[in-house]
Amino acid sequence: MKFPEQYRKAVEKSADTAGLPIGIIAAQINQESGWGPKAVSPVGARGIAQFMPGTWEE
Repeated sequence: MKFPEQYRKAVEKSADTAGLPIGIIAAQINQESGWGPKAVSPVGARGIAQFMPGTWEE
């Protein structure tokens, strides 16, 4: 899956940390926000990965 180059290092690090293929992380982000860093859901999830604020803190 192609994704914005500016996020490559973060996606690679996230995939390594989670023990998941890069494509899974990229697909999740693509589905949740379309790579929009200012994305906010109606229930409060934020950013490209659409984490809820409490989840992000963990």
